[in-house]
Amino acid sequence: MHNRLGIARNHCKMAMKNEHVSTYLFHGYAITYPPKNMVYCITPKVGCTFWKRIFRFLNKDYVGEPKNPFDIPRTFSHFGPMNHTEKFSLTQGNITILAKNFTFTFARDPYARLWSAYIDKFLLPDFWVAFGKNIVAQNRPNATQMSLKCGHDVSFHEFLQHILKRLKLGRRVSNHYLPIHQICSPCHVHFDAIGKLETFKQDVDYILERLGLSFLIENYTFQTYEEEEVVMLIDYNFWLEKRLPEECFDPVMIAERLWKALQLRGYLDDAETFPEDSIKRLNKPDTIRQELQNHVFKSRSGRRLVERHWITQRRKWLVEAYKPLSNSVLNELLEIFQYDFEMFGYQKKPVDVFEGRFM
Repeated sequence: MHNRLGIARNHCKMAMKNEHVSTYLFHGYAITYPPKNMVYCITPKVGCTFWKRIFRFLNKDYVGEPKNPFDIPRTFSHFGPMNHTEKFSLTQGNITILAKNFTFTFARDPYARLWSAYIDKFLLPDFWVAFGKNIVAQNRPNATQMSLKCGHDVSFHEFLQHILKRLKLGRRVSNHYLPIHQICSPCHVHFDAIGKLETFKQDVDYILERLGLSFLIENYTFQTYEEEEVVMLIDYNFWLEKRLPEECFDPVMIAERLWKALQLRGYLDDAETFPEDSIKRLNKPDTIRQELQNHVFKSRSGRRLVERHWITQRRKWLVEAYKPLSNSVLNELLEIFQYDFEMFGYQKKPVDVFEGRFM
């Protein structure tokens, strides 16, 4: 942990000589738990649902009577009102206040974060209407009317082209794929800890133990985390039916895409085939959702594989996603996410992604 802070601060010394970095207008937010002087700078796609639940539970910012943070629904953790949890933007004045608290954030390999954002927001329906249809309109000359209305078939290449172009022009993009150094900058905020998604459990243990809050995750295992993620992902994406035009939400297609997303994320073995027949015989979204969940957990219980297997499978899909991309797209990614690679200690050109390229 201390080594990470040192790496970030060393790179910040050079980065702050760049006027573009030193005068950033930040797009990040922090939440607090005052009894422990605890402040978390929120980085989307880096375990933020987990931490929002922790802070809501500590601040009693929930409905009902949850017995632990993980009884708080995913949708409520993100969209429920924050009546007792202070949330503030990272203005210069607030950054000064952060120095008096135990302040932490989490980082993630940019390649994995962008791929994960694409899976969760564009392969699945969360951002179809809000952003997907605009990406189609601006990047696909011969788009169908369905694509223009629903934005349901954005490719990974189109997604990257679109956000990299906007970032290069200094235009706003969602925090889900904005570089982390523009959300929670270690050059401007004196963090006491920088966790990483790649070592999430160990880093969570370190932070909560240091603050005397380890009891919050007693009996919370890697398997528990995975199963929570699976249920949340399925429930949330079927809940989105309320927010999409009727013609854009086909529950069978959503079920099939969820199955694929779970494989891409390493939560479901590649050898498992989508139960098309049993899903198609149903006609109500809620019964399809429940049937899908039953099949997923049945498949998972029959293949109790070690964590290493899931990591390997997840990495395989990431590499396959990046392999077809042009050198120009990858060069833009390297340029725009340069400080994320350097400040948080990630490899700029991983061998498996760049093998066979001349750049």
